[in-house]
Amino acid sequence: MDFANSFDNYDFIKLGELKISSDTKIVILYARFMHNSGKPWTLEAHSHPFYELHFPLNGSCNLVLQNYKTLTLSTHNHILIYPNTNHKFTHFSDDFFRLSIAFDIQRNDDILIESDKYILETSDEMIEQQLCSMLDEYHVKHLGYKNVVNLYIQAALIEVLRSCPEVIHGDGDRPDTAQKTLNTTLQFIRNNISLNITTEDVARHVNLSSRQLNRIFESNMNMTISEFIRNERILRVREHLKKTNLSLHEIAILTGFNDEYILCKTFKKITGITPGKYRAKYKKKG
Repeated sequence: MDFANSFDNYDFIKLGELKISSDTKIVILYARFMHNSGKPWTLEAHSHPFYELHFPLNGSCNLVLQNYKTLTLSTHNHILIYPNTNHKFTHFSDDFFRLSIAFDIQRNDDILIESDKYILETSDEMIEQQLCSMLDEYHVKHLGYKNVVNLYIQAALIEVLRSCPEVIHGDGDRPDTAQKTLNTTLQFIRNNISLNITTEDVARHVNLSSRQLNRIFESNMNMTISEFIRNERILRVREHLKKTNLSLHEIAILTGFNDEYILCKTFKKITGITPGKYRAKYKKKG
């Protein structure tokens, strides 16, 4: 079995520091482009006391975590692996090519970092642009290209950390902060359910990105915000059907559907029966 010697490794950053706030700095241990030479191999399970960020730039591979969960990594996504999380890479495609960044976060306060944790995301447009420009420099290799590549690597890393503030501030590990955000989110949705609110509307209200808020919401509610909004609307529809004589058009307006057809379609999908049959069945008992 062949290991990392089947890769051509290029170290662009070693022990670089990025001071991102008055009390926090990022220490980049290395940033490495890795090409699969076509030899079949598996990097055995391992862990390390620092964060590792992987950008698959071409091809695909599998990542197996210590709980035996297997993820497929491919272009247009990235994964951030937390310190002390046991993992291994397998099933590399012949054309696999990735950028790996190892870094540590140094803070003035002590924040407990959980192991067996990762964040898998789709790379947004900003990150995609930075990676594309970085690859142009890497492949063409103009004068000073390593310095330019370093800048793009740092920019991509910062963009990822901006979308995951809990990594920097530890908010994801502070129940009081997460609970406060969750309570504010629930109250806002319930108070505005008659409006055509979206996940983005809710995220703006709590001053987080949609991805950040959904991560907090799903970890506590086991559903996405859009699913919760839909369920809350259906709950309101049920109440109107049981307790009022309002038409479906009026109920749709009051519950944020704004369209009778969408209300009926969604209601049947969730409850298994039409609004008319639901009203006939339950209003008699009311």
